[in-house]
Amino acid sequence: MISVTPYLNIDTLNLADKDRLLEKSTRIRELDAALSNSLPPTLRHAVEDTLFTVNSYYSNLIEGNATLLADLFKPDTNSTSNTSSDDSPSQDLDQSARLDYLELMQHIEVQAKTVALQTPADKLCSTSSITALHYDFFNGLPPEKLVCTFANENSTETVLLTPGQYRSHQVIVGKHVPIDPSRIKSHMDWFEQVFTISRISYIRQLIAAAGAHHRLAWIHPFLDGNGRVVRMFTDQYMRAIGLQGYGLWSMSRGFARHAAEYKTFLARADLPRKGDTDGRGILSDSGLLQFTEFFLDTAIDQLEFFKSIFQPQTLRKRIRQYFLMRDNQDEIADVGPMPKLRAEAGRVYQVLVDEGPLMQKELREWSGLSESIFKECVAGLRRDKLILADHKQPVKALIPPHAIPVFFPKMMV
Repeated sequence: MISVTPYLNIDTLNLADKDRLLEKSTRIRELDAALSNSLPPTLRHAVEDTLFTVNSYYSNLIEGNATLLADLFKPDTNSTSNTSSDDSPSQDLDQSARLDYLELMQHIEVQAKTVALQTPADKLCSTSSITALHYDFFNGLPPEKLVCTFANENSTETVLLTPGQYRSHQVIVGKHVPIDPSRIKSHMDWFEQVFTISRISYIRQLIAAAGAHHRLAWIHPFLDGNGRVVRMFTDQYMRAIGLQGYGLWSMSRGFARHAAEYKTFLARADLPRKGDTDGRGILSDSGLLQFTEFFLDTAIDQLEFFKSIFQPQTLRKRIRQYFLMRDNQDEIADVGPMPKLRAEAGRVYQVLVDEGPLMQKELREWSGLSESIFKECVAGLRRDKLILADHKQPVKALIPPHAIPVFFPKMMV
């Protein structure tokens, strides 16, 4: 039997703590619904794709990835298609920076894959689902990123990580000594049993999400990559408990912007129980309460921020500003100089934002541009990954990383 409280039982909390947690949970669901309804539906998929980049940057930043925003935002304008080019920004970086950049790109791909797969809610906590996150992340990285150096009680060891496999070594993570490798499977079986969503009432699900985030980190099932796997798992869990706007906002951004507090509150939930009034499991319920409140407060903070930057009228102004900057060839912060793009391209782009995907003939009619100017605008938009314009397919609006600083200021600062 695993003697660990999985998540806070609100029925055993004092009335003040219970009311506070439930009020915050209700507030999160209200803000999430409002955010989901505030963004033009035509931009939703493009914004969700953008959030993969945001999540990747912030989640890896917590782990010490030193990729600069300037490297992440650097445009690839060498290709005339919407496929990746061999002349990617990583080619201009030194070896260490290149590995960090590739790590971010791999993280983005894994997020996109998990959303596309739509794993059933009751399978998210399974061993197969969680180890798949780890496998997909590390299996795409260069061998240099699989070399792990870790501390244990007697020494420091260096071994080669195997993607998707539980650790077979005992480790020490700061002051935390995770469970012995021989007990990982039983704890992961317990994790699946207690956190399967259909077994948790609606009003407890956000509280359970906080508990799952900490308990998976506490188990520390893998030799490396636990933090990123935990945060990707939490992204899946938040979607699965019915947050319709999740994917338009990011827990990882909130954790990274308050990284010291994030690590402090995780550590407090690691602490052993302090007497008979501190829960019934081996870990401190008061520590878990503090982490749960931090988790819920982080969600509210991020929801309020993302709702503010998705206001339709201000977003329209920022899109117009971006295309004026491109026409004037003004430098964009963290991006640098970009090829000239006619201001009229903004009219084409805004039509796609307002109306959704359109065939090129319809798009030209909506834009009111002459055929020659329209073709020049489409070519520039396509070159800069602002649209997806496949042959004989509707044209779709995209949001490339280099547009983020203007479209969504402060999203990545």
